[in-house]
Amino acid sequence: MSATFRDTVTRKIAAKHDISITAATTIFKTIFEDIKEEITNGKVGGRISIHGFGAFNKVHRKARAGHNPATGKPLTIAARDVITFKSHMNK
Repeated sequence: MSATFRDTVTRKIAAKHDISITAATTIFKTIFEDIKEEITNGKVGGRISIHGFGAFNKVHRKARAGHNPATGKPLTIAARDVITFKSHMNK
């Protein structure tokens, strides 16, 4: 998540609810840390959906071949779980 997005959202939260930007940033970070924790360690089945906002999903990425961009040498990128987001917003 980009710092620009986080800053924009926290400033809007702070202004709308008359709280400090520090408090809004703490709330914002806590929400997304909790979502990440529940998806990775919780009993939600690897998916959290927020109606009208979007869905967070845990996806397994297989190991794959890659290369070191500095040296060009081949390497193996390890398998890992990542969290993806798909917006529910109408376009």
